[in-house]
Amino acid sequence: MAAVSGSIPNLIGGVSQQPPEIRALNTSTALTNTWSSVVSGLGTRPGTEYIGALGVPVPNWKTPATHGIMKPSGTYMITVIDSQVFVVDLVSGTLATVTVEDGANGYLNTDDAAVNIRFATIGDTTFILNRSVIPAVTSTPESGLYGIADEEVVRLNPNLLATHWVKQSAGYTCNYTVYLNNALLANAATDQSPETVTATLRSAMATAGSSLTEVSSTITSISLESEDDFITATDGFGDQATLGYNDYIDEFTDLPNMDIGGRLVMVKQAGDEEGDDYWVWRYGGAWQETYGWGAYEKPVPSTMPVVLKDNLDGTFTLKHMDWPGREAGDADSNPTPSFVGHPINDMFRYKGRLVFLSDENVLMSQKGRLENFYRTTCMQLLDEDRIDIAASESRGAELVGARPFDKGLLIFSSTDQFYLHGDNEGVIGPNTVDMDLVNTYTASGDLQPIGVGPNVVFVDDPEEGTSYYSQLREYQVERVFGQQVALSITDQIPEYIPAGIYRMLSVSQKSAVILASSGDPSSLYCYNYYYNNDGKVQSSWQRWQYHFNVLNVVLVADALYLLISYRDHLYVVRQRFSEAVSPKLTEEDVLLDMRLSSEDLSVSYESGKTYVEVPFPIPDLDHIVAVVAPDSSGSIPKGQVYKPSADSTDTKLIFNRANLFSEKFFVGRTFKFDWEPSPIFFRDEKMVVVQDGRLQLSQVSLLFNGSGPFEVQVTPPSRDTYVKKFTGLTIGSGGDTLNTSSLDDGKAVFSAPGKSDKVKIRVVAETPWRVRFSSLEWSGRYRPKTKRTT
Repeated sequence: MAAVSGSIPNLIGGVSQQPPEIRALNTSTALTNTWSSVVSGLGTRPGTEYIGALGVPVPNWKTPATHGIMKPSGTYMITVIDSQVFVVDLVSGTLATVTVEDGANGYLNTDDAAVNIRFATIGDTTFILNRSVIPAVTSTPESGLYGIADEEVVRLNPNLLATHWVKQSAGYTCNYTVYLNNALLANAATDQSPETVTATLRSAMATAGSSLTEVSSTITSISLESEDDFITATDGFGDQATLGYNDYIDEFTDLPNMDIGGRLVMVKQAGDEEGDDYWVWRYGGAWQETYGWGAYEKPVPSTMPVVLKDNLDGTFTLKHMDWPGREAGDADSNPTPSFVGHPINDMFRYKGRLVFLSDENVLMSQKGRLENFYRTTCMQLLDEDRIDIAASESRGAELVGARPFDKGLLIFSSTDQFYLHGDNEGVIGPNTVDMDLVNTYTASGDLQPIGVGPNVVFVDDPEEGTSYYSQLREYQVERVFGQQVALSITDQIPEYIPAGIYRMLSVSQKSAVILASSGDPSSLYCYNYYYNNDGKVQSSWQRWQYHFNVLNVVLVADALYLLISYRDHLYVVRQRFSEAVSPKLTEEDVLLDMRLSSEDLSVSYESGKTYVEVPFPIPDLDHIVAVVAPDSSGSIPKGQVYKPSADSTDTKLIFNRANLFSEKFFVGRTFKFDWEPSPIFFRDEKMVVVQDGRLQLSQVSLLFNGSGPFEVQVTPPSRDTYVKKFTGLTIGSGGDTLNTSSLDDGKAVFSAPGKSDKVKIRVVAETPWRVRFSSLEWSGRYRPKTKRTT
C-alpha cells in the first residue's frame, strides 16, 4: 500500500445530503450551531442575550407575528398575538404602553398571526394587515330629492331636476320650445331678448303645472315628478340659442355659469367611453368636481389594516385608519378597489405608494397619500393616481408576494411570476404601468420573498401532505444569456428544512439568510453565501438549535431578535453577528444562550457564596455557567468559568467558594457546537473519487485558529468511539499583555484508523468560547486493485 495524503482547504461548504462520493469536498454530513464564513472559517454560531419579557404566558395553539422598527425615537419589536399588541423597547427591555382605540385590536384576531399578520412601517406609523380579513365598503345611499349634505349645501338628485337656459337671441323671429318626455311643454316664437324668451317659456311651463325655480333671468331649474322624466329644448337657431339638460351634459363648457346650489350633473366627454365621465355640482358659487348620485362609498375601517402610531414619547396608540372613499366619479369612472371582497394577501411600500396584493390584482395607493385607493379626480388621469392592475395571465392563482427586482417589482402567485414595471425611465403611474408574465415557478403563499443582494429568494413549499420538507429558490438574471431564472439553493439538502417556513430574513451585512419553520420550533436554519467576480462561491446550510422554542424572529440593525417560549412564558433575546477575528477575548466572545451581564443583575456575597438573581426560571442547572468577563477589573482571572451549586433555585443561582461581587461576569446557558465532516475519499487530480482500491486512514489533523476547547470523537468501523480533547484556551500566554487572555491557534492531530469512508469523525464543543477551524488534512495508505490508465 502506498502512503498518501490529502487536504480540504476550507470547511465552509455546509451540510450536504448527497451521496458522499459526489459531495463537494468542503461539505459536511451534519452541522449544528455553526457559522460558515469565507473570512474566518467554520466556527460557532453567535449566542443569545436576554433582552426582556412580554409578561404573558404562551397562548395555546396561537402563533405570534413580529416586526422590528428602528427610528430616532427608539428601537422596538412589535409583537401581535391573540389580538394583543406588545411593543418591546429593545434597548431597555421594557414594555411600552400601547393604548387601543375603538376596539382596533379586534381586527388582529387570528390563530396564526405568524402567517396572517403583515407589517409596513412608514415614518411614525406602522400599518398592520390581517390577511384573513376580507375588506368591505360602506355606501351612503341617496334617494328622493335631497342627498348628502356638505356643510350647508345639500346634494340634489340629478334625476329629479332639469335646467333650461336661454343663451342668446337669434336676432330674428325664432321658435323656442321645451319638451317634457318628448311632449311639448312650452313654446315661444319671438325675436325678443333672452330674458323675454325665458319669461314667456316659464309662464307656459308654470301653466302646464311644472315646479320652477328661477336661477337667473335666463336660467330656470325645473323639478321633475319621476326619475324617468326628462326635459329637452330646441330652437330655430340651430339649437344654439337654448340648452336643456337633465342629469348629464356632453361638455363642461356647455354648462351655464349659474345653477341652484347642490345641482349635480355628469359630464360625459367622449360619449363612447364611460370611464372618462365625471360629475360636478354647484357648490360655493362654482362648479366643482364631486362623486355621482348615490355613488359615495368608503372602506369599512374595521375590515382594513389598522395602524400603530408612535407617539414619540415612549408610548404607542393602536387605532383604525380613516381610509378615504370615493371623492369623485362613480363606479364606472372610479371603480371600487379590487381588494374589496377579497383578502389582502400582502402589503408593503413601493415608490411612495402603499401596495396591496389581492386576488389577481396589484393595487397601489395614490402617490403621497398612502391611505387613498380611489382616484381624486376623473377629469383627467394623473400620474400620481392610484393603480389597480390585474395579472391577466395568472391562471386564476392569487398574487401572494412581491419584491423589488431589476428596476421593477417581481410579483409572485403560487404558480407564476410577473414583472411589474413603468416606462423606460422607471416612472410607474396609471398611464405607464404594465405587468408581464415572466416565469412559472411554484411559490409559497404564506411567506414573503426576500432580497439577497440583487436577487430574490423565495420558498417553493410543497402542497400539504405531499412532502415534509421545504425547498428554496434564488431568482436572478442568468449571467450568460441574461434570462431570468430561479435556481434551487437547496439541491444538496432535499430533506433538511422542515416544511412550514413562516419567517425568512436576509442578513445582507453578513451574507446570510435565516429561516424559521413551524416544523422545527426549537431551531433556526442558517444559509451562508458569498459572491465574487466568478459568481457564487459559497452556498452553505446549517442548523442552529436552542433549548427554547423560537416563535418568531426579526432583524433590527443587523441583529436578530428572537421571540421565544421558555418555561411557558414569552421572552425576547438578541443574537448579534460577529466574526471575532481577533484572538484576544472580548465580551462578544462569551457565547452563551439567554446571556445576562452582572451589571443588570442583583448580585450579593455572603459566607463564601455568591448569590445571583435572574429574571427567568432556570430548569436545568447542568448547562448554566458564570464566566468572568474578559474586561473585568477584579482579581479573579479573566475567563474563569464557574458552575452553580446544586442548592440553587429556579431564579437564584448560588456559586460556592467564589466571590463574584466585585467582578463583571456573564451568566447563561452553554450550547453545543457539533460538526461531522463528510467521509474522506481518495480522489484523482480532477478531484473525482477513485472507486477502485482501498484508502486506509491513519491520521487526521485540523487547523484551528482563535479557538477555545473542543474534543474530537473518532469511531472506527465496528469499534468503540475514541475521544481526544484539545484545550484551546490560553490564559496569560506569551503573546498576551498583562491580565488578558486569548484563544489558541494550532493543529489538532488525532488518529483515525480504518477504511476512510467508514471512519466517523465528530467534533464537538460546549464551552462559553467559540471554536473555529480553517482546514483539514489527512494521511493514510492506499492500495489500488487495478492499474489505472489515462
